Amino acid sequence: MYNFKAEIRKLKPEGAKIFLEAECKADFQGKIRRTNEIGAVYFNGRCNLIDEPFKYLWESGRCYTQGYYLATISLCSATVELTWNLDPRLHNVGALRRDRNGWITLNRGNLVECQNQGLPVEKLLEPSEMSQMPNLTSNPKFIDIRNKIAHGNVSAYFGGGQLPHYSTKAEDDARSQITKSDEYFVEWANQVCT
Repeated sequence: MYNFKAEIRKLKPEGAKIFLEAECKADFQGKIRRTNEIGAVYFNGRCNLIDEPFKYLWESGRCYTQGYYLATISLCSATVELTWNLDPRLHNVGALRRDRNGWITLNRGNLVECQNQGLPVEKLLEPSEMSQMPNLTSNPKFIDIRNKIAHGNVSAYFGGGQLPHYSTKAEDDARSQITKSDEYFVEWANQVCT
């Protein structure tokens, strides 16, 4: 029988340095490739309404380039939800489903209603899904991917071995989410800040 005990230990200064150096060097070519794949969102001027969602989006891009795919997916969904909750066009829309705290949640019905209110949700959809709007009968891929992460159904994202050894599906889905979120955010920011 093992005498097992889990604990949190502080790293000594030299241990922290070694850890950070290893993190920076790990998969360096992959980080460059992923950075080039997604680019970066920029905007000129300031518009207070978009500052917070932009921080989420920026962080999701950083997670993607570092290869943290589950975090990328989570932050992309959070970015979209945050824009919905900040957008003044949605403040008094009774048709939106909200949680008990009044937060507009990311779901198929709200996606359709947000489109009705003029938000650029088509940027979150696959081409085949756009033709089904506003009569979607199932969740679009963007929401399906979000739901897997939100509900802990992540087994398809790991390729075996020790965690976190991501499968190519994890990277593909994260790239899809960040690309769609970037395009959505740019269009949304251009709408609300004019």
